[in-house]
Amino acid sequence: MTLLQNVREKKPLPDGSIRSPLLGLDFLHEGLMLHCRDPETGEIVPRYEEITRMRQAAQARVAELEALLRQSGSCQPAPNG
Repeated sequence: MTLLQNVREKKPLPDGSIRSPLLGLDFLHEGLMLHCRDPETGEIVPRYEEITRMRQAAQARVAELEALLRQSGSCQPAPNG
């Protein structure tokens, strides 16, 4: 049985998503987007673009807080790495 045949034979959950026991994820679509969801928590797994935005926002916040600490004389710059 191919993966595609296996997916076609799966019965959708009440919300229309498909559960993959092998991957431990639910797959659901919203328009043209395919989302992965953790079936234990119900949380949507962030896509690469979302993770990139979150990382950039976190890095900007760290830089902002380091600058505030340097102004107060309480911080040494963090090593890059």
